[in-house]
Amino acid sequence: MCKISIIVPVYNTSKYLEKCLNSLINQTYEDIEIIVVNDGSTDNSLDLAIEIAKRDDRVKVYSKENGGLSSARNFGVSKASGEYIGFVDSDDYVDAKMFEKLYDMIKSSRTKMAICGWYLVENEKVRTCKFKCDRVTLTDEQAIDMLLNHFSFDNFACNKLFHWSLFINITFPIGQVLEDLSTTYKLINEAKVIVVDSEPLYYYVLHSNSITSNLYKQVDPESFKAFENRKNDLLKMYPKLANKIKANYFTANRQYFTISIHSNIRDKKFEKARIKEMRKNIFYVWTDKSIPFRVKVSSNVISILPYLFKVRK
Repeated sequence: MCKISIIVPVYNTSKYLEKCLNSLINQTYEDIEIIVVNDGSTDNSLDLAIEIAKRDDRVKVYSKENGGLSSARNFGVSKASGEYIGFVDSDDYVDAKMFEKLYDMIKSSRTKMAICGWYLVENEKVRTCKFKCDRVTLTDEQAIDMLLNHFSFDNFACNKLFHWSLFINITFPIGQVLEDLSTTYKLINEAKVIVVDSEPLYYYVLHSNSITSNLYKQVDPESFKAFENRKNDLLKMYPKLANKIKANYFTANRQYFTISIHSNIRDKKFEKARIKEMRKNIFYVWTDKSIPFRVKVSSNVISILPYLFKVRK
């Protein structure tokens, strides 16, 4: 049994795959398996993965019909033999010491989940995420409080390391775009104690075909349900954090409203619902100390005069 299983879902990312897998093969922590899940790729991703696996027997390649990112991750978890599980998207790459450091964080703090910072890479330009935090061990409630901050460690599954037992009753939701949003808070709740350090070790690559890039070009009313469901769940799980949860929900409504009004395909009914929720939750924005004053002011304006933010392209 290896210590760490790293799951890499692959769908038509041959352009990026070799750099991704090489960054895992070259990890300073060597007791790993790299589980490549080819999710029905139609390019040469599968052939490339098989070729790379010939160089290192820690790389294990599986192929399945296309089912989406959640399906591929869940499949990878089912094949994992490691005590700990990590996820890396196949168009991203990681620091050579990432998994060594995450594993050390878990062992030294005796937790089941570790979180690090990340870099954003766009057009070969690298910038550090705005999340800043010295290494700290948190209860699940403290971690959720931090997750909901204006600048937080966010919901990405890929900058984290998990004990395998956290996935006994938790899976990624099939067919949902915001799979991490619907899963990370549940894993934190299950872990109970979490260790966090904002040192950036993961390189998140933005490009024209990435899910995140496309998500913010066109509004998807169905994907917004993930925010509604998370808000409702968190209010039940952590009632003491109600103000922070509602402030965060305001931010989600503002974000989706802004996407919609700048979209080529408008959804007026959806926009009206977002305005209603912004006005209902604007008070909580002012009580959230993590939100900068300028953001509070602009939030106030958009909740009162929402279409003032509609600019001509």
